Amino acid sequence: MPGEGRPLPGVRILVTAGKLLLPRADIEGRSMVWLKDLYNIRIAWDGDTPHVFYAGDALEDARREKAPIIQWLPADAKLPCTLLQQEGSLEGFCEPPVAGEADNVVQFERIGFARVDSADGGRVSTYFAHR
Repeated sequence: MPGEGRPLPGVRILVTAGKLLLPRADIEGRSMVWLKDLYNIRIAWDGDTPHVFYAGDALEDARREKAPIIQWLPADAKLPCTLLQQEGSLEGFCEPPVAGEADNVVQFERIGFARVDSADGGRVSTYFAHR
């Protein structure tokens, strides 16, 4: 049984001040998306600038509109991360707890599994393992 204030196994708590990082390619040209394990958002476009609004908690609404499910991170809880692959490297962000996983394998949900090589100077370096 988890201790008081700790999430259940398989559950994580991400604290945010309300600003989220969303992959632009995932929202481009869309009017609604489901933020994975969170809620729906509506997107109004002003030229190239997206304006995002809460649109409810019902996954059924997202399904009805064929809204994609996309990954997100709290803007104030991100860690720069490099993923080294045979084809080259990817630069992006990961959740801060990944920094404590040196020499362990972690799952990057959209990419696959990676071994955490180091976490120095506020940056994580990982090696792609498999999908």
